[in-house]
Amino acid sequence: MQEKLLDRLLKAVVAADGLWDLQTYESLLKPHFSNQLLAKYDHEVRKMAKATGTRRKYQQLVRILKRMLDYPDGKSTVQTIVHGWQQQYPRRSAMMDELSQLKL
Repeated sequence: MQEKLLDRLLKAVVAADGLWDLQTYESLLKPHFSNQLLAKYDHEVRKMAKATGTRRKYQQLVRILKRMLDYPDGKSTVQTIVHGWQQQYPRRSAMMDELSQLKL
């Protein structure tokens, strides 16, 4: 019974726009669905990075990436994202500066 409820909660979290729902229910879902949650983080963080932003926005992205590091396969996922951004957005000096704070 509980498994079906967790499955339904996961579907709702993945379908929701943004990360608020994921972060709200992360502690419940992470032990059972870490791969799906990491994929949701990946999708949302890439979407957030498409638009240029302020240093504060880039700091927020780095905080999310640090959270992703706590997942199995999180380090390789974050490394892939960061490498891609370094290739795609080399002229965003504030973004590159904030990404350099990550210990990968």
